[in-house]
Amino acid sequence: MANLSEHAGRFAEKYVHDKNFIQRYRVWTNAIDRYSEGAATAYDMGCGPGIFSFYMASKGIQTTGYDGAKGMIELCNSLKSERNVNNVEFREAMLPIAEYASMPQVDLIISSSVLEYIDNIHDTLQMFNNLLKPNGKLIVSFPNKDALYRKVEVSLYSMVRKPDYFRYVKNIWNKNEAEDLFSKFGFHMVEFIYYSDRSLISRIAGMAGGEKRAGNMTLMVFDKKK
Repeated sequence: MANLSEHAGRFAEKYVHDKNFIQRYRVWTNAIDRYSEGAATAYDMGCGPGIFSFYMASKGIQTTGYDGAKGMIELCNSLKSERNVNNVEFREAMLPIAEYASMPQVDLIISSSVLEYIDNIHDTLQMFNNLLKPNGKLIVSFPNKDALYRKVEVSLYSMVRKPDYFRYVKNIWNKNEAEDLFSKFGFHMVEFIYYSDRSLISRIAGMAGGEKRAGNMTLMVFDKKK
């Protein structure tokens, strides 16, 4: 149990020391600031160490974070106690959540770098739609299929099965593919952002192909179709 929490803690520290995670935090908190106005409730789906759950809670939003990793939930609950935060809670669950039909709808749902690992993506997107209030917002991020860095990863993995984490990746989309998929589950895209372009490959790609080739990650904001 301690090892699980320690691993989760090391992951959380990346938001302090890793340049890409620092950039991710800035992009995500800026998006939350822009799209959480008037939001009273939120779900953080795949909350990890709770970085963005606590951020939403700090804005006065009643937040529930879900994660399938027991160690992450242990860390989140430990941080909740240390910080004495009363408007956030954390629950262990894999996506899509089996009992989500009994969960209340919320104003805001976020899911940071989680959807690429989900086996049943269709049921997960339908869950998001069912749990979001009519005027709510959905904010998600995932790898950018069009990035040169990602294309190199795909080629390397097909040849030498590296990088190791790629064996867990189930979904990877470009902007048009993602917009089309989410549209089928009742979402309308309102903003799209490329980010995380600090690798040498990405910087070179950016010189030739702009953000589309340089941004390793994408952040998309959706609302429900009227």
